[in-house]
Amino acid sequence: MERSTSSRDVRADIRIRDMSPLKVTALSIFIVSVPVFLSGQTPEDRYPFGRGDKVGFIDYQGREVIPPRFSNAGDTAHFENGLAPVLEAGRGSGYIDASGEFVIGPTNTWGWGRPFHEGIACVLIWNQARNRPGWIDRGGKIVFSGMGVEGTFFSEGLMSMPGPNGKWGFVDKYFQFVILPQFDFAYEFSNGEQKLPSITNPASSTNQAKL
Repeated sequence: MERSTSSRDVRADIRIRDMSPLKVTALSIFIVSVPVFLSGQTPEDRYPFGRGDKVGFIDYQGREVIPPRFSNAGDTAHFENGLAPVLEAGRGSGYIDASGEFVIGPTNTWGWGRPFHEGIACVLIWNQARNRPGWIDRGGKIVFSGMGVEGTFFSEGLMSMPGPNGKWGFVDKYFQFVILPQFDFAYEFSNGEQKLPSITNPASSTNQAKL
């Protein structure tokens, strides 16, 4: 028994047959990619939103799960690896989990936390004279301060850091130089190596440091 064809089915079939192969391919990619994108999100994902001068968080379905009560301190209020650095007025700075509870801090000793890399995160240590960068462990304990640049992080066990001579080298997780300061600048390691400015002529060539 043949299925009856409605005028709506006929019009839709004509529109598809009239499409160029390129348009049909693009439409197919879009239809396939939407479920893949959605399936990559989890109930634990959190995304910041603003209301007034405060920041809160919604889940992947757009539901408000953490009310806006945090200060919008630059671009720090974002989740990464299950934690978000925040500042709450009257309480201090720290890191919250997906439920909105502080799991590190709050404290008034440091703030402006960065994401954790290999168990260590960079923060700014508050000081009346001059704020300075420091690094904390996942317990919120300051493990190093007094030297370094805010925002640098560990990668493959090493972190770039300027030395007393103004040149850059690399420290291990004891914050001891294992590659002595000798470069004009340096970035994080990737796959065991990175390109560095030449010591003798940084404008024209590069050296390659390897682990």
